[in-house]
Amino acid sequence: MPSYKVLLVDDDRFVLDAITSYLSSDSELEVAATASNGIEALEVLAQTPCDVVVSDVEMPHMDGRQLLTEVRKLSEPPAFVTMTAFSTDETLVEMLSNGAAAYIVKSDRAQDIRDIIRIAVSGGTTLSPLAMTRLRAMLPRTTQIPEQLTATQQRVMKLVCEGNSNRQIAKATGLTIATVKKTVSQLLDIFKVRSRTQLVAQVYRVENS
Repeated sequence: MPSYKVLLVDDDRFVLDAITSYLSSDSELEVAATASNGIEALEVLAQTPCDVVVSDVEMPHMDGRQLLTEVRKLSEPPAFVTMTAFSTDETLVEMLSNGAAAYIVKSDRAQDIRDIIRIAVSGGTTLSPLAMTRLRAMLPRTTQIPEQLTATQQRVMKLVCEGNSNRQIAKATGLTIATVKKTVSQLLDIFKVRSRTQLVAQVYRVENS
């Protein structure tokens, strides 16, 4: 029996059918319902508890931005995964900064989409490979780091912005994975964000303000 119930939200029936097909081969994920806009999605959530909402951004009546805001107001909000064909750089940063747990691109591989949704519903935050590539491209070649950061925090910050995992950062710096995790947590506190994806988005905002 599937462990997690998924609500898919998109105004394109083809996309809904395609993502449903992608998820059908994963025993941990079940598409419990679909909706064509944010209003329909909220009506579904009022009747059918779901573990994760996978939503497009640009939709009629209520778009993904408004839906994310409303979902986060729920007493027990499901995880929220943004799904888009990539409209603007600002959309990527906006959705991550406002609390989306993950970001996928409709052209991502089916396996990547399944993996990202599982991570999000388990409480993690992440970007699909295509989304991370896009976000990294948005960042300046030389990232300005706040002066109050220690040398270790600066090194870890730059590596996080390049999309490296904790294990990759540990290998590159010679730090233990435990130290890397602690340093990332410190950075989240300093930048007042909840996840490493929001951390990268915040750096982008600072650099382009």
